[in-house]
Amino acid sequence: MASLDLTSPMLRLSFLPNTLAVVQLPPEQSLPASLVAAIAAAPNADGSAGLISITRTATETSLILPWSVHQDLIGRGSGTSEPGVSVSGPWTAIRIAGPMDFSLSGILNEMSTPLRMAKVPIFAVSTFDTDYVLADQKDKDAAREALESAGWQFVA
Repeated sequence: MASLDLTSPMLRLSFLPNTLAVVQLPPEQSLPASLVAAIAAAPNADGSAGLISITRTATETSLILPWSVHQDLIGRGSGTSEPGVSVSGPWTAIRIAGPMDFSLSGILNEMSTPLRMAKVPIFAVSTFDTDYVLADQKDKDAAREALESAGWQFVA
């Protein structure tokens, strides 16, 4: 495999502006209506939606949503504080600019290796266009330093 060109504009990195929560619901629990409404109404300050992800499998439903939405939901008794619900965070998200072709390989490996070496735990999620790597908010500076040392470039 040829090495990745980390100077390519599609591989430039940026931090999303908001912190995130990763929430796990039991597989039998439906999404509370208040959760769906809160997600739909949770734009970033710049008007963009940020990162919101819902993944359902036979064993769980995992949500990635703005930390503020998670906090609002707990305050409203929406179900995120019920037994069987787990919450992790706050997380910061690093976005690869993209869009990336499905034929590319090794991108997450290339990105996760320096983070592993820096002892920065990650949670990765992919969309059609790109990949996001979540790191604990307290590790944000260490993550940036490790990635820049490995040749990754951040915008802004």
